[in-house]
Amino acid sequence: MADFRRRTRDLPDLKPEDDQFQMWLGARIREVRLAAGLNQDDFSYAVRVQRSYVGIIENGKRDVRVSTLRRIAGAFGLQLHELLDPSFVLDAQQLQKQAHG
Repeated sequence: MADFRRRTRDLPDLKPEDDQFQMWLGARIREVRLAAGLNQDDFSYAVRVQRSYVGIIENGKRDVRVSTLRRIAGAFGLQLHELLDPSFVLDAQQLQKQAHG
């Protein structure tokens, strides 16, 4: 008879490159927010998260769920890959137009 009990395992520690990515992503999200001319309160309202969570994300303190990243990108008329692509140049006028709608 098979044993179907849930087994637990130790989760791997974050690697330094994971921390670096979180910091980069936070900086990228801040860059989008500032280019759109939004403060953290308005940004949090646009993406439906708590304002304090915006600060945590922007400081690279927390992993961001894909669903949240999609809302962030969508709030500014970006595709998710554009938000995550460091070579994609942000158009501040377009971001402001989309954010202030």
